[in-house]
Parts: sequence; structure tokens; C-alpha cells
Amino acid sequence: MTEKSKRGRPKRDSIDVLRTKVWFHAVKAMSGLPSACAIESKLEPDLLHDDEDGLVRSSKWISYQMGARVPRRIKDKSYAVDVAEVTFPGTADYFNSPLWDVLRGVEVDEKWINNKLGGLGSAVTNVLLESSNNEDRRIDSRQNHRRFNEDLLKELIEIRSFQALSALVLLAKKSELIRSQEMRSLLISAYIRCQSWAKKLPGISPVEVDFFFVVDRQFNYWIHTSPDTKLDIYISTFDLLDVVDSDFQDAASAQEVLKNMSDLLDVLKKIGR
Repeated sequence: MTEKSKRGRPKRDSIDVLRTKVWFHAVKAMSGLPSACAIESKLEPDLLHDDEDGLVRSSKWISYQMGARVPRRIKDKSYAVDVAEVTFPGTADYFNSPLWDVLRGVEVDEKWINNKLGGLGSAVTNVLLESSNNEDRRIDSRQNHRRFNEDLLKELIEIRSFQALSALVLLAKKSELIRSQEMRSLLISAYIRCQSWAKKLPGISPVEVDFFFVVDRQFNYWIHTSPDTKLDIYISTFDLLDVVDSDFQDAASAQEVLKNMSDLLDVLKKIGR
């Protein structure tokens, strides 16, 4: 949970720190600017002023880089996420993604997930939904979902975007809510297959260890020790990055990795009996 400071202001939680770092590095990568100071000069030059010792900069964007400060909407003040989005479109997706709520452990339901999936952009919704002339792209029970299978997930990961990665995380949460082992297995396979491009997304590479450590936990492997009991087995895909650096995209390669995991987990399951 987020604690409160002595003045009643919420403290940053670890997910907000990571979220801000990812967003900042996305801005830096997509702008082509070399530093926090350069970004500040470009986006918010009013924060700079001269004094007798020369140009004085604020610590605002350096604090974003370090995750020491989180962008917040304050009345009558510029909001850094919106400011950056105007000049560098697409950067706000990294900060506003529903992925962060899932990683933070916010209690959600299937309806919430469906609605958030519908806000991840047309590239994602065009994969998840049947072709339709309906302009309302919210993913709810009234719309026709495509059959959830390996082909759908292959199309999704071929988008190679932060929105596509966010969709995988939301779908993993959905598999947990509806307790679907089949859906879970397909998503773990797809998640492994997306590693080679996910770590290269703007914003991810500088914080890839911390990012994957948190996201991996949404793809825990399940072992059912009884009809009503399951164990969540955490496997770090960061340790698999050397394997997936070959940029394999075929399901057979991912399934081979999963098979090796499954063999190990079968042993653990027998030990737990």
C-alpha cells in the first residue's frame, strides 16, 4: 500500500517509481534528446532562468529520470505527461497504461479488464475483436470476441508495442480471475515469445531488470496440487533473455522452453504431494 507522509501527501510506491522511470525513458528515446536537461529545455523552457551565476535549471525532469518525483495533475499547473505527449505523441501510453494498476495489485474484475483492453488502441482491439463497423471499440459482453487461441496471441505479439504488452498483462489477470489453465498456458507461451522485442521498447531497456521482475509475477506458472488448491511458481524470464535473443517467433520454440519448465514443475509437484 501507499503510505502517507507527515503532511498527508501520498508517498510514492515502488510501481509509481518504476512507472515514472519507464515513461521518462520513453520520452527520452522517442524525442532523441540526450538528457533530462535537454528534455526540460525543449518542453518546459519556462522552468529555466538566468541569474548572476548563469543558467539555472529546475530539478523536475532529473527527478522524473530517477523516479524521485511522479507527474501529478495540479490545478493551474502544466502536467508533464500531457506536455510531453503534445510534442512526442505516444509517450503518454507508457504512463497511462492500465498495466500499472494490475502490477500495483489494484482489485479489478473482468468487466474492468475488458474496458481497459478496449482503450489500448485500434491495433490491439482489431486483433481481439471480430471485424465490425461499430465505432464503439469498448470490449464488453455485447461485442463479438475472436476465439482466444494461439493464432490470436501471435497476431497480438506481432504488434510489438507497449500496448500489446499491456494487453498480455491484462489478459493474464483475466485468466486468473476466470481460472482458465488453458488460457494461462497460452499467455505464458506468448509472453516468452515477446521477450526479444519487449526489452527493446522505448523506456524499457534502461530499467529492464526491475520491469521484468515485476511483470513476470503476472505470469506465474500454476501447479494444481488438488482440485481446490494451486501453487504459483515464479520463473524469471529475465534469465531467459539470452535464449530468446535469437528473436524466435514460432510457437514451437516457445513451447520447447515451456516444456522444459513443465518437466521441472512436474517434479516439484510430485515432491509437494
